[in-house]
Amino acid sequence: MVNVETVKNKIAAAAEKSGRRYDDITVVCATKTRDIDTIAGITQYGFHIAGENKVQELLSKYRPLEGVSWHIIGQLQSNKVKYIIDKVDMVQSLDRLSLAAELQKQCAARGRSIDCLVEVNISGIEGRGGVEPRVTAEFIKSLEEFDRISVKGLMTVLPVCQSKESLVPYCVKMKDLFDDIRRRFGAGLCSERETYEKGKKRTAKTYKRTRRLRILSHELRRRAVFYRRAHAGHAANSVLHESGRKEHPAVSGFSERRYLRSQRRRKATRAERFSVPSRRRGSGVRLKWWI
Repeated sequence: MVNVETVKNKIAAAAEKSGRRYDDITVVCATKTRDIDTIAGITQYGFHIAGENKVQELLSKYRPLEGVSWHIIGQLQSNKVKYIIDKVDMVQSLDRLSLAAELQKQCAARGRSIDCLVEVNISGIEGRGGVEPRVTAEFIKSLEEFDRISVKGLMTVLPVCQSKESLVPYCVKMKDLFDDIRRRFGAGLCSERETYEKGKKRTAKTYKRTRRLRILSHELRRRAVFYRRAHAGHAANSVLHESGRKEHPAVSGFSERRYLRSQRRRKATRAERFSVPSRRRGSGVRLKWWI
């Protein structure tokens, strides 16, 4: 059995060597094959995150635990999102837009948001999950349209190597990618003001498009009514003219001008229907990068 104090000491030593503190490090306990009673006991050691690889195993053992946050750390299929969306607080393996779209859909249906880490295939091994390093920035940029997803950082799975020294190049490459992402996105997308303005513009744009459609629909209905009435009036007058009788006052002289005048008189009663609704504060993507 792994000695918890030994693990903590190793983390503290590594953190000190890099100029950081032990409290800056978040430990995720991989709970694969562990029973729920064992998972519930991680809090006594100061750990608070349980990470599950497979959806089936998570569902078989899941129950809300005080002080424990559940994460998905393995590959997640889009068709299984609906089973875990109300159980986990973070998905650590977001690597494709189809998965992001399903997370957005399920979160919207339940009125919640979810934190995610973008998985990067830093080793370049074919068949392994993750976004290619060269397109990671573009992938994160494309996630802006999903307002229910908050990108919190990057994640990678290191390859199996003969020695620890062989892993150093991958770690350096991952750190450089992270720094580049933070320079390109961190300052802007972490800004609360910019997030608010982006959501506000999206809300205004949606409102304007909806209003244009409503006005167009109303105009089409108005024209349909006018031509229907005009056709009926002209048909009735033709019958009366052929029979030698005078035109009926109800259908004589029917014109678009008269119809528009009557519509203007009724405009006040319809003003409330087209009133501008209150614009709520929108939401956008928030990037909070953790090292």
